[in-house]
Amino acid sequence: PQKISLIASGDLPDDISVKVKNLFATAQRGDALPQRAAQALTPRVRLYKGVPPPWPQNGAGVSWNFKLAPSSDDEVNLLQSIAMYCLQQRLQKMAAQDGVLLSAESVDFSGMVGRDRYLTLYAGVKDAKMKEGLTQLYREVRRAQVNGFTEAEVADMLKDFRQAFNAAELDQAQWANSLLTTARMGTQARGSVEGLRWFESLKINAATVNAAWQALHATPDQIGMVLLPDHHGNDEKFDDAKFQAIVQSVNAENLAPLLLAANKPLLSKEPQRGSIKAIHHEDGANFITLSNGAQVLLRLRRQESEQIGISATFPGGMLAIPPEKQVLGLVLPAYLNSTGVGELKLAELAQALRASHLQLSHWVDIESHGFSGVTNNESLLTAMQLNHQFFVAPRDDADAANTAREQTRSARRIAALARAE
Repeated sequence: PQKISLIASGDLPDDISVKVKNLFATAQRGDALPQRAAQALTPRVRLYKGVPPPWPQNGAGVSWNFKLAPSSDDEVNLLQSIAMYCLQQRLQKMAAQDGVLLSAESVDFSGMVGRDRYLTLYAGVKDAKMKEGLTQLYREVRRAQVNGFTEAEVADMLKDFRQAFNAAELDQAQWANSLLTTARMGTQARGSVEGLRWFESLKINAATVNAAWQALHATPDQIGMVLLPDHHGNDEKFDDAKFQAIVQSVNAENLAPLLLAANKPLLSKEPQRGSIKAIHHEDGANFITLSNGAQVLLRLRRQESEQIGISATFPGGMLAIPPEKQVLGLVLPAYLNSTGVGELKLAELAQALRASHLQLSHWVDIESHGFSGVTNNESLLTAMQLNHQFFVAPRDDADAANTAREQTRSARRIAALARAE
């Protein structure tokens, strides 16, 4: 009974609390926690093909998965997530180096099925070299297990978590979902203020994060996955014996600590600034004309807590593209969302933006094109710098072009399936 969470909603009678107490009054409190029998670690491999691929990027990828026992310890859950994010950031820094097959789209996410918890580390694989990519991913999982994470890596991640708590905007739907999670997982639902206060009360450092990371490796349920789009031509066979050979080979390596730095700025130097030529006030908004001819509509936020919305529209769109190249207009938004800018590769751009609260996406319509997104006060300048770089320093990126083509094909297949239904 101490594991039960009851949520009642709707048009409830006034005596609902009395009825609930009467219903559970005779239930005896248990004194034993559920435990799993200890098992030896036996990593397994799975090959998965999907239409469309349900993983973060549409191209070839690999993942390392931990299936965890149910837990109601919020601090342990958080420490394990921080450890996974530390490794994700390490992989992202590696992706900018030559000879690394793991792509910059490496992400970390967790999922829940029933009361089982899953932590998954995903990485795209360049050139669909799946065996080599899976080997590189496991090598970094193993390296982190042997050497742990440094105080600097943990400090950087704690900075990101603080920003996430500060930037959290919890609406009614999110709050309701958090209550459902509380009932299902036994963890405490918190708003952004309560969450930040709880987070700051914890004594988190490299030692506690590394201890949580080692605890992750205690689970026997660790699975490497090879992820391929259904139409992909890679027919390489994977089985548990082949994967065990990869694991044993990596385990025999002497893996030294890996120190990586990512310090390239978004702009190497500030661009020459223009000026404001005219300002017109109307209906609570400012219409601003800039020296380069751009027209800007500026509306003040109604509340200080509101995010800052950004949107830009330009005439042109598909009609501005020659007919024989209009297929590129379909791929262009996905390409711009998958590439770096200027001197920064995608992995380096992700590192330059990781401390920013910023979402930006591009679009191409029939007669117009543009971008839109959201940011906050602290990241507004970064958002403007990023937009500037997309205009003046676009990047020629073959990997991003391949990713964009895969994403566009996947979107068109989804649309075709929807029409068929």
